[in-house]
Amino acid sequence: MQFSFFKKKTSPKNTLCILDIETTGFVPGEAEIVELFILKVIDEKIVDEFYSLFKPENKIPNADIHGITDTKVINSPRFKEKNNEIFEFIQGSILVGHNIINFDLEFLNHFLDKNIENETIDTLDLSRSVLMDKLPNHKLNTLAEYFDINPHTHSARDDVMTTYDVYKKLISIKYKRVNDARIKLSNLTLLYGKEAFIKDFSLEINEPSIIKLCGPNGSGKTSLLRYISGIFEGSEKGGSFEVVAPQGIKLLDSSPSLIEDLSVEENVQFLTGGRVSDKKSLHNLLLRVGMAEFGEELVSNLSSGMKRKVEIATLMEDASILCLDEPQNFMDEDGIRIINFMNEMCLSRKGIVIYSSLNDNDDKIIYDLKVDLN
Repeated sequence: MQFSFFKKKTSPKNTLCILDIETTGFVPGEAEIVELFILKVIDEKIVDEFYSLFKPENKIPNADIHGITDTKVINSPRFKEKNNEIFEFIQGSILVGHNIINFDLEFLNHFLDKNIENETIDTLDLSRSVLMDKLPNHKLNTLAEYFDINPHTHSARDDVMTTYDVYKKLISIKYKRVNDARIKLSNLTLLYGKEAFIKDFSLEINEPSIIKLCGPNGSGKTSLLRYISGIFEGSEKGGSFEVVAPQGIKLLDSSPSLIEDLSVEENVQFLTGGRVSDKKSLHNLLLRVGMAEFGEELVSNLSSGMKRKVEIATLMEDASILCLDEPQNFMDEDGIRIINFMNEMCLSRKGIVIYSSLNDNDDKIIYDLKVDLN
């Protein structure tokens, strides 16, 4: 079979916004935000920062903790005056913070005029998953001491810098465990009965890549993805197949995988084998694909595009290889953005993404190499 490779544009830059707040207490509404610092990082380079003190409605009762007094904020703006500036600064970024989900975002969403919907990485949860029982607890100062980083000081700026250093350490440990994924197909022929539709096909991928399979209906795109995923129901003749996928292979098939009479959350629990089961984890996973508010909805009540997003949510866990059969079907611009984000996350794990498309000229999903199955 004749096929060709074409080098494509590189993936979009990965933007992080590491943030921390200082408050007058622990309960949003009863307490207020008096300091916010956000550090913007693109491709591991610090490019910008946002900082502001805020004048609360009530007197500050805990200046002894963070050093922020009523006198210090006398000429500072009210928090709501910075609403638009904050949203503009974090737009399109992944938010990183220590206990960000249960503390920082709770306060920010209470005082901003709308909820923040950015993807988030909580270094508290990341530490628990990476270091587990190696530490007595996973507080920021404990992690700073463990990694020999300057400890946090209850200053938003210092805490952000400490959190960013901790984040880099944790990420390096997490992905150091993962070997690069590899795929090698040599002179492979696939058949249904006696009819061969993939003939003498060879493909070798030795580095993190997004591969686009192009071809008309019947060219073998779906069967090739199923073969790589290990569920091909036909037969093979000659050739060889080698794959390295330390974290497994996941397939987004053209056939529906959701159970119609179960809720969205129940489907996610089932399709992830129970690995995502508690309410918090389910909410965070569905938040990534814009489906958090539909967690208790029956799948039968969803549109085709919404069902596709739920299926994609189940692929967001760590996997070395993603095989996506025409993932752009039923997806709007927001859905395409979610697919590109999922693919980018797979590359960050040194993984491989292979997806199929009928349209040779559709470049909405970013790829590195194209394989024509004509």
